[in-house]
Amino acid sequence: MQSFGYIGGRTVILACEDEFLCGYLCSGLRQLGINVVASARSLQDVLDLAQAEPQPPLACISVNLPGVSPSLNEQLAEHKIPYVLFGLPWTQSAWTTAALLWPFSAYQIAQDLQEALRQAAIANAVPPWVEHPIGE
Repeated sequence: MQSFGYIGGRTVILACEDEFLCGYLCSGLRQLGINVVASARSLQDVLDLAQAEPQPPLACISVNLPGVSPSLNEQLAEHKIPYVLFGLPWTQSAWTTAALLWPFSAYQIAQDLQEALRQAAIANAVPPWVEHPIGE
């Protein structure tokens, strides 16, 4: 099984309106060793929960979540929150085409979260192994 390196020490805020999907992702990500907070029911909940974390968390967000709009990227970037969007195929709109579409596995979400964190570290010019050493 792949190690998810520097995700392991970060919190992932899971924001999903569908209880089954939320439960599935929460369980699967936790089995991969990822700390998950699964109580966000709106984009504002994600931002509020992020404020309570000692370091910026990652977010896994449903495109159907209240408050999710084309300005999502700017809102999360302002709080330095790397994120992954996911949704059901019939819920797509022009700005959510990059979302991971159901069916997907928790493993795919974890890989995408790791890539989002890596891209955020590159954008901020901080090597991820310096800020979050593997094995920490």
